Amino acid sequence: MDKIIKIPFLDIKVTKRLVIDLLLHFITTLIIAILLTIYSKNYTWFFLAFLGGVLIDTDHFIDYFLHLEKWNLESFLHGHFIVSRKLYLIFHAWELVILFAILSLYWNFFIVISTSMAGHLLIDTLMHALYSPFSYFFIYRLKHKFFFDKFNYYLFKRQLKNLKKAGLFNSQNEKKLNQP
Repeated sequence: MDKIIKIPFLDIKVTKRLVIDLLLHFITTLIIAILLTIYSKNYTWFFLAFLGGVLIDTDHFIDYFLHLEKWNLESFLHGHFIVSRKLYLIFHAWELVILFAILSLYWNFFIVISTSMAGHLLIDTLMHALYSPFSYFFIYRLKHKFFFDKFNYYLFKRQLKNLKKAGLFNSQNEKKLNQP
């Protein structure tokens, strides 16, 4: 089980794994941004790298608000939306990386977005999907009707344990989990 740590200035609890995950995404994106900027001598590429490497995570907000009405930062950071068992993650898709790589043949700035997205997805795969390496293919999730517990059972169970440990899981959540 992941260790829960408290972030005092926000007065919330998160998993140590989440902190490591966010730091790895930031550092990886920063390295890719610096290397591509040095290579291209184009400072716009630095910002495009952050667009691909960091803003990819905005799809977590989409999943959150599809299943929960009320905003709660701690609930969001623990992935509370998993109680719906559905996880779409529309931007976390290797298919998009491939599409942007193809588009870069016509518009070279797409290679920056593609490369930084690939760095992000590689970190996510290593941190969350070793037991289910196809989890970050949109088509694979679609095949499983976006049921998180079907396309990445191990991660689903781990996040569920973390929700319970953080005190963010209640009987109402249990009812949602048991719905077909």
